[in-house]
Amino acid sequence: MERELREAAPKWSTFKVEKFFTSEGLKCENMSISPWISFRDLSSYVEPIEWITIGVLCGGSAKIQINGNSYHMHTNNIFLLGKDSQIGEFKCSKACEGYLISFSSSALEALRLETSDLISVNMAVSNSPVVAVDDCVMTGLHSIVAQVLFTSRQQGNVYRHRAVASLTSALFYNLASVILSNQKRLQESASKSSRSEEIFRQFIELVSAKCCEYRLVEYYAEELGITAKYLSLICKRQSGKNASKIIDDAVIHRAKELLSQHGLSVQDIARQMNFVSQSFFGKYFKQRVGISPSRYRGSKL
Repeated sequence: MERELREAAPKWSTFKVEKFFTSEGLKCENMSISPWISFRDLSSYVEPIEWITIGVLCGGSAKIQINGNSYHMHTNNIFLLGKDSQIGEFKCSKACEGYLISFSSSALEALRLETSDLISVNMAVSNSPVVAVDDCVMTGLHSIVAQVLFTSRQQGNVYRHRAVASLTSALFYNLASVILSNQKRLQESASKSSRSEEIFRQFIELVSAKCCEYRLVEYYAEELGITAKYLSLICKRQSGKNASKIIDDAVIHRAKELLSQHGLSVQDIARQMNFVSQSFFGKYFKQRVGISPSRYRGSKL
């Protein structure tokens, strides 16, 4: 399947954007920005992805294959790569250049996304990984990136790290707005939703509202009036993940949010999330995160 995305004339010249970049780029705890690159060398700059990497095309054009689908990209397009993304063919013009922004798993925790928005962003990475960005919006994104890079080099700024962290959040939320708006446009452009798309939408709403109370696929399937097997099949087709994985991701996301709150004990959180015991909650969390809830909390203090 091949999709052509429109090209928008940039207000920022390539030189105006490029001048803010250094040969080292920028690496912080929650994110990194690559040096200004020619996308002919894309593979040299895509490091192991913890959560999401966003490529920003500031000039030229390219053809990329992601998750088996081919896309034509132009100036003012962005492309999304997750840790499970499969990149196939990549060809670009000589003028194809720009930069990469990567957000780590620690950024995911720090940003405190709503569960439904997190699921939508992850879906976009799987199903709509190339987005055409409005010229005005892209200019705004460039300006935030430039401010991040400029601020990171202000050695005399005693609040430099805090300022970079705040700007990083602003950058992500602006990018997330672009990604989620594109998802909404794609949904609205369809003449009508298929039954499976409607079931999946309802499932996501239920999981967002009920993940602290219910963790079994069978509960959600019964609420939707279908079998658990059919629900997992729909989820796999729509998002690339089965139903239980989506539920687990939502539960862990909520657990991490609660563990970041100092007023709640691990036992309180286990009770609030409807686990039969603190021990069972600890085993569930450790199986999926790799460390215990207490150790996770300690790493964030």
